[in-house]
Amino acid sequence: MPSRTWNKIQFSKLQDSYTRFVAFAQKVSENPLIAWHGNCYFIYGKKTYKNNEVKMAGKYAIYIDDNFDFMDKDGRSYFGSFDTQTLAAKAMKLIIGGDLIKWACKYSTAEELLKHYKSFGDDPFCPGVDFSAWTWAEGRCKELVSMTPEELEIEKARHDREWEKMLELRRND
Repeated sequence: MPSRTWNKIQFSKLQDSYTRFVAFAQKVSENPLIAWHGNCYFIYGKKTYKNNEVKMAGKYAIYIDDNFDFMDKDGRSYFGSFDTQTLAAKAMKLIIGGDLIKWACKYSTAEELLKHYKSFGDDPFCPGVDFSAWTWAEGRCKELVSMTPEELEIEKARHDREWEKMLELRRND
């Protein structure tokens, strides 16, 4: 297998595209934060008003990896975006919660349920939001396995109502 070598022309093209990206980010937001996640850049910042125009920035986009195929980056899907970190975190909790509620009646311990989730569940993430799907799922598993079947049905109905509300707040851009 040939080794990867970068000549000056290739590096110059890469540097030029990054410079153009930074210039775009600065047009969109006053103080952009540019982060690399996976195989692309993300821009974080507040909405700014320049020349009486609203520029888009500060949206929190949610992506979902599948724990079963965690190495397959082509399996990543875009879920949608939200205007605040709080809404994005709530949406990620609802995504995970849907899986856990569905499986909770099949497992008698939180450890078994969590192991199943880590093997087969959806793993949402949102660059710019401090949220760990596995950590949140661990606490939620403990709550769900302690519920009776009747309580699980009530919890599922509550989850479904919250899910519908969240879908109305989601931006599908």
